[in-house]
Amino acid sequence: MPNVIKDLDLLRPEFHARVDLFLRVLTSILGIDVRVHETLRLHAQQLADVASGASKNRIGKHEFGLAIDIGCYLDGVYQADDRSGLYLKCGFVGMAIGFRWGGNWDRDRNIAEPGESDFGHFEDPSHTIDELVAAEGMRV
Repeated sequence: MPNVIKDLDLLRPEFHARVDLFLRVLTSILGIDVRVHETLRLHAQQLADVASGASKNRIGKHEFGLAIDIGCYLDGVYQADDRSGLYLKCGFVGMAIGFRWGGNWDRDRNIAEPGESDFGHFEDPSHTIDELVAAEGMRV
């Protein structure tokens, strides 16, 4: 991905504080090797992700500093799927903290359903995209 931004300081302050807690629980308490893959995303990158099929949304929470993508590592090797169960652990911690988890898009905690496979994505559910767009005065 060409325009990947991983800087946690670019997240909105209220979300950043919860992300810090989330990452501390995962790494210090559960001992999971988790790394931030993306925080803020420029709109041009979001559109490129849609064009490539990596995203379904023309506007996303990453553009507002309200989402992160993480990767789980096992023995230093990136885990692209959840055969290890690490993303499930991260997902339950994230949901307990109040995040919407990409591994459970419909929020029923049943991750076995088809289409719920963005295991590394966590976002703040307190604002809809429409609300954020209106508040920012964006044109869509």
